[in-house]
Amino acid sequence: MGLNVVFHPFMVEVPATSANLGPGFDSLGMALDIVNTVHVEPSERWEVAFAGEGMDRLPVGDRNLVLRTVETAGRRWGVQLPPARLSCTNAIPLSRGLGSSSAAIVAALVIGDRLGGTGRSDDDLLRLASELEGHPDNVTPALLGGIQTCALSDGRVVHARVPLKRPVGLALFVPDVPMPTRESRRIIPQRVEFHDAVYNISRACLLVAALASGDIDALRVGTQDMLHQPPRMRLF
Repeated sequence: MGLNVVFHPFMVEVPATSANLGPGFDSLGMALDIVNTVHVEPSERWEVAFAGEGMDRLPVGDRNLVLRTVETAGRRWGVQLPPARLSCTNAIPLSRGLGSSSAAIVAALVIGDRLGGTGRSDDDLLRLASELEGHPDNVTPALLGGIQTCALSDGRVVHARVPLKRPVGLALFVPDVPMPTRESRRIIPQRVEFHDAVYNISRACLLVAALASGDIDALRVGTQDMLHQPPRMRLF
């Protein structure tokens, strides 16, 4: 990444996401109206600056997730990217379950695609974003918006937008302490009892149908979970 090419400044916006919705572990997520913004300008070297959430804690050198992801995109796509200054304004809290890392990855891939002029499809972007993040349920709504159900199949992310019968309003409870994704995943049991699997499958189906139909009573049951919510309660 050392190509000296002049480009017009541009801006990328990526929303926060709430994933693992109810029983939809690693498969169901929604975009929120909390948005991170990245202003991209030509520069003599790669640099990143932050304002807002995490501005005093995020690295600005080679360890920065946005810069590392842009570099990965250029390498994977076989293009040299012109250096840029990335001015990030963060509204998404870090490590609080609102998809801050997914937002960074998606923003970086969109920036890399724009700078490299590669014209990557949404499916191409999702494939790499899911690989880097480790699961598709945050990066999919972060890139495509709305409520998305998704699954990994033969190396690609198969996704479908869930139609909403009525607007959805949310009340967010943001913890005071960080909740690193690695730790929150580590405590989930690796084996699932048969009756718990049936419990979650039935409610995942019900949740999607309830969102599409606007059935509030079904929604109450459809958000129940036995796989990831009970063990994660210990983190709080």
